[in-house]
Amino acid sequence: MRTEIARLHHQLESTSIYVTHDQVEAMTLADRIVVMNEGEIQQVGSPMELYNQPANLFVASFIGSPSMNLLDCELSWEGEQPLLHREGLRLLLPDSWKSQLQNTNQTKWVLGIRPQHISLTSSSEDFSINNAVLDVREPLGAETFLYMQCGEQQVIVRDESSATHVIRETYHLKIDTEHIHLFNKETGRVLT
Repeated sequence: MRTEIARLHHQLESTSIYVTHDQVEAMTLADRIVVMNEGEIQQVGSPMELYNQPANLFVASFIGSPSMNLLDCELSWEGEQPLLHREGLRLLLPDSWKSQLQNTNQTKWVLGIRPQHISLTSSSEDFSINNAVLDVREPLGAETFLYMQCGEQQVIVRDESSATHVIRETYHLKIDTEHIHLFNKETGRVLT
């Protein structure tokens, strides 16, 4: 039905307003999306703008399937380098984050990262999350989603390798810092 609606929309070349609670429908049918929560507009933009630059925690958790990983963490400094940490997580941030984080007294943040920007690593030194335990493996053909338990929080990893991962096995994960999002723990707003 979704493809039929999209075909009809393009064939008629008319403006349409389509209301849905299904973010997959919104992403596949819309040129522009208005994300609302409890009657308030959270963000307006193209599907990929909302996916790549969510304005707040609600949009980050709503847009994308599976949704963005959201990990509570604390900010401290290792010398002049910003460091995000929590149980099992240690992530030194690149220099591009320094100026934004130096001007804040905020220590509690939510780290946002999409499943495709986390990878398994065998390196005992080059990892961001250690001791992630594989809970569920969801093979979908060309990709597999790995649901990992990291302390009390779950992390979803998209893996495109043909490796067979073992349930209840422990792995190290590497986060691509070029694709992280930081959300203010109190307000939910993204730090840009």
